[in-house]
Amino acid sequence: MTLIQTILFYLATILSIFIVSLVTKNSRHHRAWLFSYSLIVLTLISGLRSAEVGTDTQMYIDAYEEIGHSSFPFTNVRYEFGFSLLFNVCYKISSSPQFMLLVTSFIINFGVLYFIFKMSPDPSFSILLYLLSFNYFISFNLMRQYLGTAIALMFIPCLKKKHYLIYIIGCFISVLFHKINIVLILLVLCPFIKKNIPLFVVIACGAFAVFVLGDNILVPIIRLLNYDFYLTSVFFTSWGTMNALFDLMFPLICLVLILNSYNRKNIVYKQLLVPASNINSNNTNSMQLILYVDKVKTAELSTAQSISFYSIIVSACFSLLKINWWIMNRLASIFSCVGILIVPVILKNSKNYKINKSLILISYLALFIVGAFGLHNFNDAFIYSFGAF
Repeated sequence: MTLIQTILFYLATILSIFIVSLVTKNSRHHRAWLFSYSLIVLTLISGLRSAEVGTDTQMYIDAYEEIGHSSFPFTNVRYEFGFSLLFNVCYKISSSPQFMLLVTSFIINFGVLYFIFKMSPDPSFSILLYLLSFNYFISFNLMRQYLGTAIALMFIPCLKKKHYLIYIIGCFISVLFHKINIVLILLVLCPFIKKNIPLFVVIACGAFAVFVLGDNILVPIIRLLNYDFYLTSVFFTSWGTMNALFDLMFPLICLVLILNSYNRKNIVYKQLLVPASNINSNNTNSMQLILYVDKVKTAELSTAQSISFYSIIVSACFSLLKINWWIMNRLASIFSCVGILIVPVILKNSKNYKINKSLILISYLALFIVGAFGLHNFNDAFIYSFGAF
């Protein structure tokens, strides 16, 4: 396919999901239809791609062959145990790389969609965000990371049910696919956040400390994780800077609309100090987010909002920091996937939900088209073609 054909192909996929959502809207099996169709289509597109689609696809095809001929416990390969085990089992079933791509694509998309349907009050909106924010397409490149992230996403609903230990176990399972996913364990703190402003200060100070003392903080951590590759990767280029600023736009748009939505009643700023964990159905003035004033029905909704909101903020910080440190690219994509996909849980109760929804979709569509041309200028890995393994 050409670049234009690729963009039209992806836009047609997005449109088809939107149409299925509209057609089945009044059906009692609406969610089942939407989940099934999205899972099948997204799995086939990513699973049937050629080795040229995705910057690291060929590397994983080579790894598939290497791990397939390795023996348990895979100490002779550089990849994490869970990832190696999955590849080894798949190879025993079929040595075709296409089979591996289909299996990994299914796991990634199932995990993401399961997370969306469990956490988002507007699944169709969240699926569109998954596609337009490039998170779906990033999974073509960061296979190991997104396998781990998808597994962690399936455990995030446990936080709503206060099954914190189960979630922590899920995070450690995700680490077996990519060690950097250990950062998702921080989400277990969301249900226990007492005050918002102190946490804003901690996040801001943490980001500033990394910016000023980056090498002293990051180099030991990168070496501990055995990711020395990132020490030699130069991301501080004109393209890298533009890429970081471009990625920043996705969380920034969400944050601006959140602030705009809940700044309608001239709320006194001291209400920012209201404990988020104390929100209940009888307290209509409590605030779980920055200027959140609408009535919150359950404490479970409070947890979902915290997860989305703070993930978006952290994603924005990592997007800026990746101008200097490439490893931040992976951290930004993890929290972007978590936060942006369930942003409807924050905006759903606002009076201007439909307007905000339209603004986000239009903005993301514009960014998607601009980003597609930008990715093409960097390399041809965005151009889609079907595999022939």
